[in-house]
Amino acid sequence: MTVQTPEMRAKATALVESLADRLPPDRLARYRQFAFVGEWGELADNLAAGLVNRRIPVTAAEKEALREVLYSFELPYPGHRFIERRDEILAALTMAG
Repeated sequence: MTVQTPEMRAKATALVESLADRLPPDRLARYRQFAFVGEWGELADNLAAGLVNRRIPVTAAEKEALREVLYSFELPYPGHRFIERRDEILAALTMAG
């Protein structure tokens, strides 16, 4: 179950937009589509995966926003391995210099 508060939805959407200049255009479009249709689990899981797998640098504020989004999901959250491994994922992020 997800705590889908307006604040969490706004945080997730704002996070995507803050990363827009560092995301591949096709991924950015996908993340925006997830947000538009309210697929918050897909958005969080795919965004976390993309940030780690592509080593996209994030700021401390973006890492904190991602942490808040990932922790809005109750575990277990089957089929969303990046949400389920959130501590490991947060530790693996590439931090902006």
